[in-house]
Amino acid sequence: MAYLIAPLTPADPHRLGDYWLAGRLGAGGQGVVYEAYGLGGERVAVKVPRFDSAKARARLAKDGVVGVPLTDVSWAAKP
Repeated sequence: MAYLIAPLTPADPHRLGDYWLAGRLGAGGQGVVYEAYGLGGERVAVKVPRFDSAKARARLAKDGVVGVPLTDVSWAAKP
């Protein structure tokens, strides 16, 4: 299975809190999802949502999960 993770862009942070960002898993209307690693080396997906509307802020308040374990990433997988 092929893994496709895009490199960080110059505008991307290299760290978010305790997470080191390794690359971009995807980006779209809701925000950006990064491949990241925690302090213990655990591989996770970190989503950085857009905050430019009340709807986006409400979605974040509802979903509000950071550092979801990442076990398999491929272009064939659907969110």
